Order: sequence, then structure tokens, then C-alpha cells
Amino acid sequence: MIKKKICLLLIEILLVTVSACACSTGQETDKTTESRSDAATGTVTPQSVTPDLNHNGIAEEICLTDIDDGAGQLLEIRENDKLIASEEGYFAHAGWKSLFLCTLDGEDYLLRYEPMMFQGVCTYSYTLSTLSLTDSTETVVQSSSIDFDINFGSPTHSDFDPEAIADFMDEINDLLSHSVQLLNTDSDLSDTFEKEGRLYDSLWWLDSWEPEFVRDENKSLTENLKDFQTSITAIQ
Repeated sequence: MIKKKICLLLIEILLVTVSACACSTGQETDKTTESRSDAATGTVTPQSVTPDLNHNGIAEEICLTDIDDGAGQLLEIRENDKLIASEEGYFAHAGWKSLFLCTLDGEDYLLRYEPMMFQGVCTYSYTLSTLSLTDSTETVVQSSSIDFDINFGSPTHSDFDPEAIADFMDEINDLLSHSVQLLNTDSDLSDTFEKEGRLYDSLWWLDSWEPEFVRDENKSLTENLKDFQTSITAIQ
């Protein structure tokens, strides 16, 4: 009986040790070669992500770990165990960060997406980049941005162009449709992905004005943006 208890105890210790070493090799699943999503984004993420972001024919390893007692996350990109790039993101609004592995025509790119809104003033932007062969710098191969605000009744209201906003969203959503999430601490974006069940930004703030405005799923994004502008202008 005593020997049986000792064996069970040794097995428990072994399991704890294996679990604690989960991010020490390139074969683990939890926080290393796995970019998190599942319930957080509503998407299915491959267990192993091995991109070639510097286009040198050598696959890289992705490691995502929690930092600062869960206040943020650290993304590391390694090639042959050498750190070639890293990025930190935090769950506090000022530290939001969203990065994706975007694959176009068989080539891998780092997609940075920043849909920022502060007190109704918005700057949405993205960059599509490759990593340098010699250092951790990035070469931007494509980028776009748009500025607008939804403070229609404010004397500081500047611009709200439904067609331009919809065009930008079509562009970024097309890129996201070819992407895998690597790092995302933007809670608004994460909630949107979870709602949509995929990496797709449907503009969460369009659904935060009921009953004054209710999105019509049978209309295009441009049409909904125009209706939103009309409805919110009337009440502001």
C-alpha cells in the first residue's frame, strides 16, 4: 500500500514538472508554437505556426507568453533558437496590440492592425511587413489608414465618409481572411472576432447605439454606415 502511494506521488510530481517545462522546447502546445485564439477569437488556430517572415527559406518558431502577472503578452519570433523579433501587448487600452501572420501567394507577412478609438475619434491603420534578414527591423510592403470620428453633434466633428470607411474595412478584412492571429490584446477586436466566429472586423461600435440605431444585416456596410450617420446626427 505504501509503495503504491509513493508511485502515485512520483507520477504527480512528474506531471507537474512536464507541465512547468511547456515553453522550453519547440514541441510544446500551450504558449509556445501556438498562437492563442479559440474561445478568445472564435477562430481555430493551428497547434504549430512556422512562418518564414524574412523570406530566407528557414521556418521560424512562434512563442506567446503571459507577462507582468497576466497584464500583457509577449510574442517572440525565433529562427534556429535565435530571437529575431519580439513584441509586447497589454490588455490596458493604451497597450493594445494586434499582430497576425498573413500569407499571400505563398509568402508570409507580419500584419499589424490598429483600430484605435478614443472618445469617438478614430484612427484605423494597418501595415503589412516582412522581417529583415540581418536584424529585427521590418520592411513595409503595404499599408493604409483612415481617420474619422462619430461625434456628429460636436463642434470639433471632422470627417465621416461611409464609402471610405467601408473600403478600408474591405481591405483589412481581406487581409485578415488570409491570416492567423499571433498576438491580440485588443478586447474590442477580440470580442468582435468571437462574435463573428472568424478574423473579421465588423466595427463593434455600430452595435452599441441601440435603440437609436440597429444594424441591418441585409444591408451592406456602406449602407449601414450611412444609416448610422443619419440616425446619430439626428439625436446629437
